[in-house]
Amino acid sequence: MSGRACVLLGAALLVASCAAEDGEPRAIPRWLFAPREIWALVSPPSGDAPSPARPGGQLERFAAVDFAKPVRAVAPQQHPFMAANPGSNMHDDASMTDTYAAPGPFGVSPEVRSRSRGFGGYGTVTFDRARRMVGVYGNGRGFELQLLDPFTLRKLAGFALPPRPWSFPLEGVAPWKYIGAGMYFYLDDRDRAVVPTTENTIEVLQVPADPARGFTRVRSYDLSDVVVEQPWPKRDSVAFVLPEWSGRRYWYATTLGRIGTVEVETGHVESVRFGDEIVENSFAVGEDGIFVATDRALYRLSADAAGAVVTDWRSEYDRGPAAKAGMITRGTGTSVSLVGGRDGLVVLTDNAEPRIHVLFVRRADGALACSEPLFAEGRSATDISAVEYEHADETACPPGATPRSSRTTGDTTRSPSRTPSPGSRGWTPFASPTAPSAASPCGPTRFEASTSPRRRSARGSSTRTSAGPTTTP
Repeated sequence: MSGRACVLLGAALLVASCAAEDGEPRAIPRWLFAPREIWALVSPPSGDAPSPARPGGQLERFAAVDFAKPVRAVAPQQHPFMAANPGSNMHDDASMTDTYAAPGPFGVSPEVRSRSRGFGGYGTVTFDRARRMVGVYGNGRGFELQLLDPFTLRKLAGFALPPRPWSFPLEGVAPWKYIGAGMYFYLDDRDRAVVPTTENTIEVLQVPADPARGFTRVRSYDLSDVVVEQPWPKRDSVAFVLPEWSGRRYWYATTLGRIGTVEVETGHVESVRFGDEIVENSFAVGEDGIFVATDRALYRLSADAAGAVVTDWRSEYDRGPAAKAGMITRGTGTSVSLVGGRDGLVVLTDNAEPRIHVLFVRRADGALACSEPLFAEGRSATDISAVEYEHADETACPPGATPRSSRTTGDTTRSPSRTPSPGSRGWTPFASPTAPSAASPCGPTRFEASTSPRRRSARGSSTRTSAGPTTTP
């Protein structure tokens, strides 16, 4: 898309967003479905091609009404400093599994409820300890952290975040390719939203137990001095933030590839940049480090005693000749996903031609364990994260037993009192987090890695500074 087209489209979105600021959400208007109907009249299906399905049309049932076949799987590892699985960030958990333990609809007389706040949407939706929804709403102008009722979708409380700068349309970034601040955030174990903003700050905001009291700013970290400098009007953006497994530091990444740590208590910042590599996808966190994919390589990173970034290993992949149709940038289109523990795997895709591959990389040393080509030749691309989970041994697991995981160390369980009981006001149909049972005979297949991890200092330019934190009582 040309720069002029981006400017015109951005201006149109700014105007369109003005209609989205009414107080309460409203039902999606039916006229939004009209373009499909009009197109069907202008260009009707030819030959024996089926007509497009209409909402509420007749469906053919392929299973009994009460059919259910749950998938037995090992629960993803619970990060001790993130909200309870599932639903602490855009990709569900610290391993970025995108896997939610929840029942699906039977499709028997379903009741569909929908709400709209006009032009805009929620890039990330999380769930607090009361299982209320916490999300960042964004439109053409700005962003707002919101607390929502999970049943009615009514906004209970809001906190205005810094808006996009007025010069945003001049940056030449198509809105659907924007992955900067406001799209990603996470909810921590104390119901605090940790949100990167358009001003390149990290805001820590307390979700209110009583919505009438509103959100409270706990702390703000300023990272504007460590982003990649760009000529006006282009700007680098702190887009991704997650906590270190120890809880001592925040890890962050900017869209132009600046990666670093922020000391939670002092605000001390360390950062590194790997040449001109950029970061387009969220990273994952494990006990063994931070797993980040740039547009050229996959990294496992850790921090030394001072918080400086250390490269444990680097593994290049086939980034392809160019960004393909439907993709934001050249390189992998998936966020990094983890499966298993320290002896497990990292899952992502490359951007190879004529077919992309799903890659299984060993967490211990970065070596490629195996790969598999996807889709048809010349029509193979993805910009969506992998959905992954660990199978449990169903044949050896007695009914009602919890599959054992060899992945956990320490106590990362949740108190039953933190999760409302089914039917209560704050309950949602996600399964409550449970600790792996050591008494169960079940367990997933283990992936063995015999090579010791390689460890070396991070290459590229590095900086040290202080975030200059501010506090609000």
